Amino acid sequence: MKLLFDESLSPRLIPLLRDLFPEPESAFRNGLACCGDRRIQILEYAAARDFVLVSTDSDFERLLAEFPHAKVVILRSWRLSNRYRGRRGSAERDPHR
Repeated sequence: MKLLFDESLSPRLIPLLRDLFPEPESAFRNGLACCGDRRIQILEYAAARDFVLVSTDSDFERLLAEFPHAKVVILRSWRLSNRYRGRRGSAERDPHR
């Protein structure tokens, strides 16, 4: 699965998630940020290149009708943590389970 991070998410996520998701991209790094009609441009870009768009902007949900091939994940509340990620050769257990 290829991820495209909207400008609402930091491009610093890319190196943190590269081992889990190949070829992640950021709207900041490919010229899609701060465009006049950026939501439509980002959805077109994501759909044409088979990306899953990751955003915190719920406006993308209403635009999906115009882009039936686009895939979008809206993050409403999240926190990135290495706590549950496995290490090479071993996985950490969740102490709360």
